[in-house]
Amino acid sequence: MDINATLIVEIIVFLLFIRFTMKYVWPPMMKALKDRERKIAEGIEAGERGKRRLEMAQHQTLEIMQKAKGEAMKIVDQAQRQSAKLIDDAKDRGMLEGKKMLAQAQVEMAQQLQETKTALRLEMADLVMIGVEKILEKQVDASIHEGLFNQLMTEI
Repeated sequence: MDINATLIVEIIVFLLFIRFTMKYVWPPMMKALKDRERKIAEGIEAGERGKRRLEMAQHQTLEIMQKAKGEAMKIVDQAQRQSAKLIDDAKDRGMLEGKKMLAQAQVEMAQQLQETKTALRLEMADLVMIGVEKILEKQVDASIHEGLFNQLMTEI
C-alpha cells in the first residue's frame, strides 16, 4: 500500500471515528456537561437565595430585638410607675391610718379624762362628806341628803 492510500484510509477512518463520536459519544457528554452546569447554576442560585434569606433573617432578628428592647423598656417604665403609685398609695394609707389612730387615741384619752374626772368627783364627794361629818361631828344620813349630794356633785 502506498502512503497516499494509507493516509486516505486513515483520514476516512478518522472521519468515521469523528462521526461516530459526534453521533453517539458527544451528545451524552454534552448532556452530562449541561446537566452539571445546570446543577452548578442551581447551587449558586440556591446559595444566593440562602444568603439573601440569611440577610433578611438577620435584619428581622435585629428588628425583633429592637422591638423587644423597646417593649422591655415600656414594661420596666410601667413597673416603675406602678411601684411609685403603690408606694404613694401605701404612704396615703399609712397617713390615713395614722390619723385614724390619732383620732382614736384622742377619743380614748377624752374618755379616760372623763372617767378620771368622774372618779375624782366621786372621791371628792366622799372627802367632802368626811370633811362635813368631821365639821358637824355627826353622821350625815346619805338617804336623807341624797339630793343635796347630787347637787354638790354636779357643781364639782
